[in-house]
Amino acid sequence: TELTNSGRSNYNGLSVSLRRAFSYGLQGQVSYTWSHSLDNCSNGCNPFEPYSLATSLTALSSPSVATNYSNSDYDVRHQLQADFVWDMPYQFDNRLMKLALGGWTLSSKFYVRSGTPFSIIDSQLAGQIAPYGIDGTLRATYAVSGVSRSCGASAVNTPCFTNSDFVASGSETNFGNVARNSFFGPGYFGMDSDIYKRCAVTDDMHFVLGG
Repeated sequence: TELTNSGRSNYNGLSVSLRRAFSYGLQGQVSYTWSHSLDNCSNGCNPFEPYSLATSLTALSSPSVATNYSNSDYDVRHQLQADFVWDMPYQFDNRLMKLALGGWTLSSKFYVRSGTPFSIIDSQLAGQIAPYGIDGTLRATYAVSGVSRSCGASAVNTPCFTNSDFVASGSETNFGNVARNSFFGPGYFGMDSDIYKRCAVTDDMHFVLGG
């Protein structure tokens, strides 16, 4: 058993944002971040921490330092966020119209980001090398060149790789040459929205109801 504290990591990022207040009670902002996070062991390689069981543990069992230092478990290259708030400015003299159509606020937030990285491993290789000596995972070996590194939305239901892309288990003659966390899963999109109405009870008291 070899123990080392020679872990290293680097992070580079660029963020830009635009915020603007429009007319008629509308304001919003949009921000974008490009980043690249690299290390040779994420989360202290603790198998009980998120993101690390099938990715960072690979580094513990593979002697190739060059392929250990790669994308972090949480390396998300592209992130786009946008939000807006619209306080409807319309004023009504009629009490019933004011009660029904006045005091509304609509807001929403959008999230778009690229997928998180993962490793391709040979789950049987460790046991073949040392049935009682390796408690971890070893990376796979490319069988063909030009394997796509990114999975699209269809990967949610259909695998974006096949076994034929990699050397079959039992046929590998090394510790794998697929760099750690060199593949990326599908991206993510999410949206949260709120709408609520503010009703005056007295001059100093308001009641808000929304969803």
